[in-house]
Amino acid sequence: MDKNEVKGKMHIEDFGLLIFFDKFGYRKQIHGKVKYIEEDGTIFFKDTERYEFHIPPESIVSFELKEMLPEPKEYKGKPITYDGGRFFYTGTKKDIDLKR
Repeated sequence: MDKNEVKGKMHIEDFGLLIFFDKFGYRKQIHGKVKYIEEDGTIFFKDTERYEFHIPPESIVSFELKEMLPEPKEYKGKPITYDGGRFFYTGTKKDIDLKR
């Protein structure tokens, strides 16, 4: 893609699937959000695992918009708490807070 295609297809906070070639020539597919688009077309893309990629426009193959799923509130009828990386649930329907 060139910089005009990048600016036309991608917008800040768009969630989707980005396909690009990394610096070693391998094709990568990542899901995440567009965080910033520079004047030269380079994008800052943050994937769902919180890694940030700086991708030049010439290495981008395609970008598809996807629907982001809502954050889950319960699992098997029991409420869950989120500690930033893992989901925890209890059999007693009590919330557990692991942020100490």
